[in-house]
Formats: sequence, structure tokens, C-alpha cells
Amino acid sequence: MNKLAFWEGVAILVGTIIGAGLFTLPYAASQSGLMVALFWLLFLGLVVLYIHLIFGEIILRTPENFRLPGYVGYYLGEQAKKFLLITNFLTFGISLTIYLLLAARFMAILISPYQVPFQTLFLVLWFLLSIVILFDSSVASRLNFYCSFGLLALFLVLFFLLMPHFQAANFNWTNHLSWNWLLPYGLFLYALVGFSAVPEALKVARENNIKGSLFKKIILIASLIPVLAYALFILGIVGVTGPNTTVDAIGGLVNILGPHIIILGALLGFLSVVTSYLVIGTYLKHSFIFDYRWPRWLALALVVFGPLLVYLLGLTDIVKWLSLMGAVLTGFEAIMLLFSLKEAKKRNERPPEYSIKLSQPLFIFLVVVFVLGATFQIFFFR
Repeated sequence: MNKLAFWEGVAILVGTIIGAGLFTLPYAASQSGLMVALFWLLFLGLVVLYIHLIFGEIILRTPENFRLPGYVGYYLGEQAKKFLLITNFLTFGISLTIYLLLAARFMAILISPYQVPFQTLFLVLWFLLSIVILFDSSVASRLNFYCSFGLLALFLVLFFLLMPHFQAANFNWTNHLSWNWLLPYGLFLYALVGFSAVPEALKVARENNIKGSLFKKIILIASLIPVLAYALFILGIVGVTGPNTTVDAIGGLVNILGPHIIILGALLGFLSVVTSYLVIGTYLKHSFIFDYRWPRWLALALVVFGPLLVYLLGLTDIVKWLSLMGAVLTGFEAIMLLFSLKEAKKRNERPPEYSIKLSQPLFIFLVVVFVLGATFQIFFFR
């Protein structure tokens, strides 16, 4: 087995999943209660793992090369594909902008003695990351490979730094006073999903002649690593800052661990959002080219200038947008994948390297979960 390629495939998915959403998770846990947050983390972690495996089987059953909209269009028709174009624009356009905003903030902390204007940092990062996306996807995936494991190492370092200050009394175990127990749903779903990276991860596996029997293992490992990382991050942050947990997670640590934690947290944040930006940007470029058959120059222009346009239009409430995208847009895409797998199994055009069972009761249960989750998000967290 090509071990480097195997772990590169894992890193592509992990690096995409662990992104901007993780910094909102401790805040959500402090508001909803720790037990509620851990329930959503475990429950949605298993659900997302299953959906990732479903997407992987769809890819392996399809004789042609697409991205998510292309696979949905291939099995469910052009109308479904066109509708997913809207979700792609909304999800990835807003996500890329949020990633750039956070990357610029973290970079400002890392180079704070130089006092570079925020807008300058935003534009410089936008320019440099756009150059990487313009190259072949192997450039982005290779950078993502090294950054992702550096990110996981920083997670462990931060966790151990927090442990001496950990107090169980800081945990709000449950919250019965409001609908806050639903708050983690959209944020956690957004933070756990890596639809954009599943085709990229399997592409790396195929190009490096990794055994087909290991494709499932790549998705399994890569989907579970973020669950463990998020649990440690939530326990560490909330166990130290308690009710004073901030939306960005790091700010509340200043008075406890001092300024040095800001540098570590900023580096952690910078790596997480940059790796996600590169893989999602590459995914979106390929989706426009392979799924919608748009000219390469148009696909590149949209991926490069789309986030800049969203930034100029104005976007401030990060928690609200991440939660909305997770519960509504991501939930809708998951439902489309469930229907696509049923059709792919029915056609059976190519024998897959692995197969996932999808019973009718489980199919109905998952659809109901995503529909109710989106409904509650829209009506209770506007």
C-alpha cells in the first residue's frame, strides 16, 4: 500500500472538515449544555460518517467523473442539479469568504507588531490562496496534507496547555430554559461535513493505485478524527472558560493563560481555515468545470472573485451564517445524496469497491432528521 497517498487522502478530508466551524463549537456547548453538545457531536458524527460513505459509494458506482452537483444531476435529473448550483454558490461562496475573514484575523494576531491593516491582509491572503487554487489540485492537496497534520498536533498541544486550568464546575451540563439545546445542530452539522473533499480524497487514492478495499477506510478514519478533535477542543475550552466562553473560543483564554495562548490559537485557526479554503476552492473549480461544463476561465473567475464579491457585499454574523448553511443547505445536500444512492443502486452501472446498506426505515429516519433540523433552524434561530 502507498501509505503516503493513503494518509494524503485522509488529510484532504480531515483538512476540509476541520475549518472555521470548529471555533463556534465551544460557544454552542456553553449555551446548550455540555451533555446536549456531546450528544449532537456523537449523533451527527455518526450520521455524517454514514453520508460520507454513501457519497463515496455513489462516486464508485458512477462511470463518469463529477462533483456533488454532477452526481445528483446524473441520477436525479437536470432540475436537481440546477438547484444544487444555488446551494453551491451560497454554501461555498459564503464559506470561502468566512475562511478568508478568519484567516486575516488570525494573521493579524500573528504579525501584530507590524500593525498591517486588516483589509490589506485580507487582500494579500485572497491573492496568494487564489494562486494556489489556479494550479493543479495536487498542489492544494499536497499543502493540505502537511497543514492538516500540523493542525492536529496543535490541537493536542493546546489541549494539554488547558488541562491544568480545567474545572468541571465550569460545565453547564444541560440547559432547560430555552431552545438553546437545538443551537448546536446547524453548527455541528456544518463543522462535521466534508462533501467537497470526498471526490478529491478518492481521486488521490485512485491515482496512486490504492486498493479499492481501502477506500472505505479512508473515509471512515477521516470522518472520525474530527469528532475526537472537536470533543477535546470543546472539553478543553469550556472546561477552562465556562460561561465566559467566547464565539471565537480563543478570546476567553487571554486572562487565564496569557497572551502566548493567543499566538498558538491564532496559528491553529490560520491552519484550519487555510486548509479548508484550498480544498473547497479546488472542489468548486472542478465542480464548475466537470459538473456544469463551464469554460475553465469562467470557473476560475467565479472561484477567485466570488469570495471577494461576497466580502464587498458585507457579511458579519459568522455564527448565524454557519448555522444556517449547516442545517438548511448541508441538510438538503445530504437528502439529495440519499436519493442518489437509491437510484445508483438501482441502475448498478459499475460494481463499487464497497457498498453501504440503506434500508427504507433508515432512509426515512435520516430524511426526517434533516428536514426537522432545517425547519427548527429557520424558525427558532433567525
